[in-house]
Amino acid sequence: SDDSGYEFFEVESAGEAKETLISIVKNASSAGEEYADPYSCQVITPANIWEMGTKSLNKMFREALNPFDIDKAEIVHGDTVYRIGDKVMQIKNDYTIEWKSRGGDKGRGVFNGDMGIIVGVDEVKREVIVEFDSERIVVYDISNLDELKAAFAISVHKSQGSEFDTVVLPLF
Repeated sequence: SDDSGYEFFEVESAGEAKETLISIVKNASSAGEEYADPYSCQVITPANIWEMGTKSLNKMFREALNPFDIDKAEIVHGDTVYRIGDKVMQIKNDYTIEWKSRGGDKGRGVFNGDMGIIVGVDEVKREVIVEFDSERIVVYDISNLDELKAAFAISVHKSQGSEFDTVVLPLF
């Protein structure tokens, strides 16, 4: 590392790469606490499938950063787990979905690429509550849960137009 603004970590195996990625992300929080600010660091990868693709990395990061806890509500829909504390991304424009703000404002629309954190899960109603950009609160039910995907790691394509304090790019 130097003052160029980047660091390069060379590893010998996929296992070592994954351990290094977890360590980097856990310690990259701008809030000074381990993974206190999920928006401060974003893993961006060139592909969705392969050992360092979004699917594999999101599963790995969920277990490392937001593991199962009996006190943390979650629901399973299809092959996706939605757990309180998960970082998620809206994957298509939804102009009709309603949101409200903590200040009482209301509106409609969540858009492709919007990122948020699951802040509530109602296992009985099968609803997931997501807070986007620390502002908009949106309730998803079974009919629109497929609009959300895990976003601990996202593809280069999905990252276009976004800004992050720290970007981690695994190339293996």
